[in-house]
Amino acid sequence: PGSVSGQLQVEEARLLWADSPDAKHFNTLDTAFQEVYTDMLKYWIAFADVDGFRVQGASTVSADFTAYLSTQTRVYASSLGKDAFLIVGDLTQDSSPFMAQHLGRVIGDYAMPRRLQGALDELCPATRSLDMPFFGYAASYPAQEVFPMRAALADQSSAGDFYDRSDWAEEVARFREVMTEQADLQSVWTSVESGNMPRLLSTTVAPNEIWPLLVAVGWTFSWYGIPEVFNGMEIGLNGMCYKDEADKAKVVEAMVAKNTSQEAAEAILNACGNSRTSGSSNSGFWRQDMFIGGPMRLGSAIPSVQAWAGIRPALMEANDPHWCEDPLLDRENEVYKL
Repeated sequence: PGSVSGQLQVEEARLLWADSPDAKHFNTLDTAFQEVYTDMLKYWIAFADVDGFRVQGASTVSADFTAYLSTQTRVYASSLGKDAFLIVGDLTQDSSPFMAQHLGRVIGDYAMPRRLQGALDELCPATRSLDMPFFGYAASYPAQEVFPMRAALADQSSAGDFYDRSDWAEEVARFREVMTEQADLQSVWTSVESGNMPRLLSTTVAPNEIWPLLVAVGWTFSWYGIPEVFNGMEIGLNGMCYKDEADKAKVVEAMVAKNTSQEAAEAILNACGNSRTSGSSNSGFWRQDMFIGGPMRLGSAIPSVQAWAGIRPALMEANDPHWCEDPLLDRENEVYKL
């Protein structure tokens, strides 16, 4: 943020990470596009030694593209010796009415679209060489279990509700049944934090306490499926730009001292509050920099990391120290050690 005059237009913070506020729409029915896009992912599998993909917005593309992408990337990875290559998709039963067409064995109580059936027939020989011989994604995100866990940790429901609430239990049972019958339950990734949700600690009454993260990490590594630690969770990031109103005034003052206009500084801070108490947390602040050179060094429940918090009037810089010596990467805190 720099000096701003006249009418202030505050861009969403996510633009700092080069995300577009509007999704790009491609014709995924185009077979040439399917091949080019999949070949691009194959390149990164080989070049960067990638072991898997997590596909966001997985049900917003055509199901024949899902089958082609999932099958061809796994076959290619297998040719490189990556027999355990994993590709999973963000699919939820409530918001993805055609989820079955993208998941695992692609079965369900529906008439198979002719184009999808044709794609499956063409891809069938390729799947026979795979450890998981199916067309769709190996698993989906267990939102039915994550959301109740987050609610309990944010004290929005009792801990016992995670096991005892009948409506939650029914949703969990339905999710596990679908994953078991159609895909691979053990490939579900268990992550309480995600780039699609506010930081867990920002939803709590006391975002500077680390115990919710300790419980979340314990659940992540002890539940069925594949553990996933969202970046910054291990150093207690809470997505908070300030601790209280007094601290907010100090942050604004520090930003103004670095040539950010008063109006811009206040607008940015007003969009970065505790999502539990103020309800004003902009989705761009759900991510935050975890390296000293980043502009969005937001808050942390770890005091040594919190000491470096601040919003800088410049984008990411490639400079010293080396990431191994970065002061934000506190490896002595309780969450990291757990």
